[in-house]
Amino acid sequence: MNRTLNFNAAKKDRTITGKITSISSPSNVQLQHLYRGDFSIRVFVSNIRSLLSHMDSVCTYLSLNKSIVLCLAETRLDSTIVNNDLAVPHYHTPIRKDRNRRGGGCAVYVRSDYYVKRLVDFQNTTFEILVLRLTLPNKLSVIIINVYRPKSTSIKRLNERIKTVLDEIKKSKYKKDRIHLVGDFNAHHRLWSNNNVKSTKAGEIFYDFLEEENLYQLVRVVTRDVSGTCLDLIIVESSSFIIDIAVRPSVDRSDHNFTEFKIQILSLKEKTERTVYDYNAVNWEKVNERFSEIPIHQLLKNYNNLNERVTAFEQILLEHIQYYVPNKKICIEPRNKVWFNDKLRILYKKKWKLYRKCKNSSYHFQLYAKAAEEFKAACTITKEDYYKRINLKVCASSANW
Repeated sequence: MNRTLNFNAAKKDRTITGKITSISSPSNVQLQHLYRGDFSIRVFVSNIRSLLSHMDSVCTYLSLNKSIVLCLAETRLDSTIVNNDLAVPHYHTPIRKDRNRRGGGCAVYVRSDYYVKRLVDFQNTTFEILVLRLTLPNKLSVIIINVYRPKSTSIKRLNERIKTVLDEIKKSKYKKDRIHLVGDFNAHHRLWSNNNVKSTKAGEIFYDFLEEENLYQLVRVVTRDVSGTCLDLIIVESSSFIIDIAVRPSVDRSDHNFTEFKIQILSLKEKTERTVYDYNAVNWEKVNERFSEIPIHQLLKNYNNLNERVTAFEQILLEHIQYYVPNKKICIEPRNKVWFNDKLRILYKKKWKLYRKCKNSSYHFQLYAKAAEEFKAACTITKEDYYKRINLKVCASSANW
């Protein structure tokens, strides 16, 4: 049993296949040029229905699958269970949110070669939610929110809490981290299970909430066989970096399957600096006069090798130019285009300001649409003009080279 799903970026148009496939969304392709050197981390999610009674199975599962993160729901733990009883070799002690031995609770295991921090500021004693920040080898970080919603907790109250947590994260110093919301939400929607089992009331409410918040629920297969429902979910703000989603067999007496996915981690290309010289603002007579005063021949006598003399002369000349020619350093972002000029930057900022206002005003939406068209047209014209100039130079007579 190894059911896997393949989906595109559209929320309502995903199909199930019989093998592991990776996401191929337009947004993924568009972002690739900003990054270099990729790797992925494996994350497993399941309702374990008592962690203590399934410890042997959990240890075996982690040993075989080598996952980086294991998120568990309904751990059924309390303060009488110490962490030593839950230890797994090569993993940090579990990060826990306990309720009692009869039900509820959640926990997360993280492999010991990864640094993890519990973000308690975003947690609430009323809800069974764990918020963690995982630091990756490339120094980037991701946030994983593990959730268990018992049926006694209103789905509307949970929605409000999730929205609060997401809003608080976006206002914090972690606002640039990618967020992954996982767990057992006890909310089933027919579109998620890809079968004829009717949506639950909680599932319909939660589905609408995700639509409103522009969040993607990626699991599209049954995760609890006995009811034919999809309860163990993976929710993200963007599917661009999520690959290889699979639903695997449950352990022992648990009636929930394991849900697995990989977070593809790509390192941002570094910014580069370039020095730009303004040769039109130079008094060349003064530059030549000062340069002639430098005892070049005397300085080069210190070098016997011709290559060393050339290198020394280049250094003297560049230092002279650096001193007398006005210049400035500019930072080149990975996404910068050679034809993107200051005029386009002004138009882009104007469009972005209107975009932030257009959601609440039809008047600003019209202004935004107009600004977007203006920006798009200006980009097309500027790009064409740039390449025309390059083409003219390349095709010019060799006498000008």
